[in-house]
Amino acid sequence: INAGDGWHEHPTQGLLEALTAMDELGSLEGKVVTFVGDVLHSRVFGSSARLLRTLDARVRVAAPLTFLPEQVEEVFGVEVFTDVEAALPGSDIVNVIRVQNERGATGDIPTIREYSKAFGISRQRLALAKPGAILMHAGPVQRDTDIHHALMTVPESRILQMVENGLALRKALLWLLCTGPTKSYTRI
Repeated sequence: INAGDGWHEHPTQGLLEALTAMDELGSLEGKVVTFVGDVLHSRVFGSSARLLRTLDARVRVAAPLTFLPEQVEEVFGVEVFTDVEAALPGSDIVNVIRVQNERGATGDIPTIREYSKAFGISRQRLALAKPGAILMHAGPVQRDTDIHHALMTVPESRILQMVENGLALRKALLWLLCTGPTKSYTRI
């Protein structure tokens, strides 16, 4: 329920990202969700991208080529950008994925500083997204690498809401698993 399978999937994180987005935007049909960061080493991306496509969202990824899985366009049905500033216009959601140091990601980029300069989300980059776009990050946030520290608490940020939703969603799933099916939720 909590950890996924290591490198490929993290279903509950995908569910809570969709929940957070739908709380804010309602239907995700036609909405543009742009993932920025270490897609290759992320276990969240696979789950989120599949769920978002099921909900008829358009999914983009912006990352260095070394942070993109082979055939990511075909496998996940996403648009790929290697220039974050080209990927952000029209985005309803900017979802940042941290550099996965524990999975060896730093070997795939020259330096963290160069990565941050090219792909880190700053106020100026966030402003390229649609007016009213929300900012998401599964955490833990690497401040001033993935996201400028000042963006953690701006009105567009849903990072703390994601933490709250994650707790509620996982608690609900545990309850469902422990109590078994009942008439009150068999139609969900």
